[in-house]
Amino acid sequence: MKDTTTEQLESIEQVLEVVVAKFVSLETSVKELIELEPPDYEEQFEQIFNVLDIAKRNYEAQRLGELMKVLERRMAQVPEKTVIRHHHHLEAKTKFQVIGFLLIFLILAVCIGSSVSLLIRNDQLYRDGEQFKVVKAYYPTIAAPIGKAYENDRVRLMQATDSILNAKKHSRQVVQANGSKRKRK
Repeated sequence: MKDTTTEQLESIEQVLEVVVAKFVSLETSVKELIELEPPDYEEQFEQIFNVLDIAKRNYEAQRLGELMKVLERRMAQVPEKTVIRHHHHLEAKTKFQVIGFLLIFLILAVCIGSSVSLLIRNDQLYRDGEQFKVVKAYYPTIAAPIGKAYENDRVRLMQATDSILNAKKHSRQVVQANGSKRKRK
């Protein structure tokens, strides 16, 4: 047993000696690497960049030459004289555009006229409502029977009111016409 243990110790010693020797050699090589300066490749890089720049310029010049040839071919295809029409009038092609424009204009005119008419009528109804509020506030004894009559038979009441207002309007027009005749004389 002693023999095997001593043999094992000796073999471990030998391994340790080899490992220590390796560490020493690595340490010296690391020191040498640290002390070594890396080589300067600046000139080689400069040469490579110059070659790439020249290649790029040659490619651009070649591409420009190809584009110029294409442009010359296209210019050769263009006729020297172009036919131009010197008359301007409505053609069959523009018929639908003119009809569309007129249709849009007509619709727009109708819409604007309807809107103005509705605005005027709305203003009249608003003023009539305001006037009736004033009558209701200052003369409740007069307004109450009018309100009841309106609720009971609105159609007949409105016809009677319209006929009275039209008669008053007609009589005013007659008076104004007679007044203007007298002024002329």
